[in-house]
Amino acid sequence: VTRINDMKVFDHQVPGGMITNLVSQLEEQNALHRIHEVLDEIPRVRAELGYPPLVTPTSQIVGIQAVLNVLTGSRYKMIPQEVKDYVRGFYGMSPAPIDPDIQHLIIGDEQPISCRPADLLENDFEKKKEEIKELVESNEDYITYALFPAVTRKYFEYRKKVRSGEVPPPQFLEEETQGLTPGKPAAKQGSASAVQNPSRSHAEDGQRSSRSHAEDGKMNIDDVKDLIKMVDHANINEVQVT
Repeated sequence: VTRINDMKVFDHQVPGGMITNLVSQLEEQNALHRIHEVLDEIPRVRAELGYPPLVTPTSQIVGIQAVLNVLTGSRYKMIPQEVKDYVRGFYGMSPAPIDPDIQHLIIGDEQPISCRPADLLENDFEKKKEEIKELVESNEDYITYALFPAVTRKYFEYRKKVRSGEVPPPQFLEEETQGLTPGKPAAKQGSASAVQNPSRSHAEDGQRSSRSHAEDGKMNIDDVKDLIKMVDHANINEVQVT
């Protein structure tokens, strides 16, 4: 804490990364001027939900509910699915008891689960193995498909076409394999010219480095916000109304 206005962190206890996401969400709704109301609401929501830690994903669960409470003008009028699942116990048991009135407001008379959340998941690994068996080349492929089914299937289908010659291999692969002799290391591009003219090689390296630094400097705040939105799945525009 280095400034007087930073002292409020002892009250709201919101970590820096979470504040950045709140700023992004409020800007989308043209409500950035209400951020102090949201910061005041967060400790209240957190206490009502049993003091979940303010780290992903529960930080987003608390944060989005606080934003909605402020923007709608009525507390818990809009409740995201993630908040409902948290109260049901699908994210594990809360560190402290959830406020009974708030629990009833969120899930009604439904009772939270009392078992380990993962115990409720169906073991469908054998089913997934059957789905992808025509495209796998190793046991690791089954695991990859189980984790990322949609993306993995597209990749495996493309890989099969490359193997059969239906489509050409990626261009970078062709370029890297041209002129290679089995059992011998590949020569580095430009190595001969570098030996013949070392000063030219150093100058070119300097130019490349300068260009790289200049390009790095082009990232602006909009790029950072886009990255945050892509990583964060709890977006205010994706909530479900109760």
